[in-house]
Amino acid sequence: MKHLLILCTLLISVSSFSEVLDKVLAVVNGEIVTQSDLSQFKNRIKKQTLLDDLFDVDYKKISNNKSKLLEHLIDQKIVDSEVKRLSLSLGEERINKEINQIASNLGVGVDGLKKRLKQDGIGFTEYKNFIKNRIERQALIRKEITSKIRISDDEVKSYYTKNSSNAKTDSFEYTLSNILIKVGENPEAALERAKMVVNKIKAGLSFEDAASQFTEDKNYSSGGYLGKFQSGEFLPAFENAVKNIDEGDVSEPIFVGSNYIILKLNKKQIVESPEYLKMKENIRARLQQLAFKKQFLFWLSQKRSESNIKIN
Repeated sequence: MKHLLILCTLLISVSSFSEVLDKVLAVVNGEIVTQSDLSQFKNRIKKQTLLDDLFDVDYKKISNNKSKLLEHLIDQKIVDSEVKRLSLSLGEERINKEINQIASNLGVGVDGLKKRLKQDGIGFTEYKNFIKNRIERQALIRKEITSKIRISDDEVKSYYTKNSSNAKTDSFEYTLSNILIKVGENPEAALERAKMVVNKIKAGLSFEDAASQFTEDKNYSSGGYLGKFQSGEFLPAFENAVKNIDEGDVSEPIFVGSNYIILKLNKKQIVESPEYLKMKENIRARLQQLAFKKQFLFWLSQKRSESNIKIN
């Protein structure tokens, strides 16, 4: 009788313990969140494993806050219920394909992946469920949020000018041709030759013909074409000579090194500065990230209000 009483007491204790573990904490659109779900989630945070970064949550910060943990699990259920509603759930074949790809990327087979997971205290079924949920959630987010985010060039420029010291988004680009006259041992004669060339061009001789006839550049290219240059990227003497003349005009002779240079401004246009171009796409990605966080929180708030949530 005494043994029977002890056995009954043990059974009652085990039953009570099981009931505590499986206590329903919340119901979200018909899906339950249990005490065991909460405990497992808290354990994953402790181990820093199988944590979805979609929700942008500081897991360590909420790890000892039961209400925050429950709120996060409710958010997960809301997202997963939207996956089902929009028929974005994955089949077994698609999940297995993803698992095989992960194993391949790691340089191990599926058996090797299972072994690694076991060493980290992660069950293979639990891992598959995590991968399944993650891919489904990413598909949902692409469909509902990221596909609708557009960051304009004006927004990128505005961010750059507000957050960069001495920010300059635009720059002039000059397309130039040149005629070179060598100074040699007689600088005055070289200057006279250069002025003569300028006068012939002003009198009607085309710059291209003048370049062909008078340039003393052994590396002469057809028409005297020099190239395209942006502000700050070529000789200050060249930039000073052409920045205040019109397209098609010719500069006065410029003394550079051991030569006189005559420049023709073929084209002048506003383009994005090299400094801005280097940062442009990084800024766009940053703005997309900020926009995503804002839109995701707004979307999640809406779905909460539309969901049937009961917290016990």
